[in-house]
Amino acid sequence: MTTSNYSIYAIPAFYILALVPQFYSHLLVIRATNGRFDNVNPRGASFAETCKKSLDKATWGRSERARAAHTNALENLPLFASAVICANMAGLEKGMVNSVRILVYPLCYLKSLPLSETYYGMILVSVLIILSSSCFSLLAIGSDADLKNLKMCGAFLGLRVVYTFVYIVVESPKLALTRTLVWMTSVGCCMTLLFKAGNVLVDGKGMRL
Repeated sequence: MTTSNYSIYAIPAFYILALVPQFYSHLLVIRATNGRFDNVNPRGASFAETCKKSLDKATWGRSERARAAHTNALENLPLFASAVICANMAGLEKGMVNSVRILVYPLCYLKSLPLSETYYGMILVSVLIILSSSCFSLLAIGSDADLKNLKMCGAFLGLRVVYTFVYIVVESPKLALTRTLVWMTSVGCCMTLLFKAGNVLVDGKGMRL
């Protein structure tokens, strides 16, 4: 059975996702400055100083972290895009990797958290699982040959949603390590696709250019 392959659409989806924290940061600034947004030089040092004075410490911190999440997403976009393209060129098959297994790794981190922080850590991990599972359901539409690529793309996008959320809202140094675990897992999705695609293409299989 053959049907459409939607995995390529994950690339523009990730680009749009990367813009969300930047828009959120701008929204915080616009609210604090009563609409005085320097669209001529929004990344200039003088405007940043003005924003810092206009926002309280907590809000300024969220704005900074939102911009950092945006930058990190753009840094990871080339890796993800190349992984998706290579996976499609290689025609990776279903069953390549158990993509659901990657979601349990952050649970190991909860053991090291104090009781006062474990509750919030469990919330973060629960959000991770729910969002990633939702992405699996939405994106895993296709033939058996396409299903694995779609699942891995869904896992990556779900993890990036959680990464962005954790980056913006978490202020605890220990809970912030959850973000690092999520980032490492999302990079692992890309590396898995790249290495598996490489193993296929090095043998002369896959798409011929």
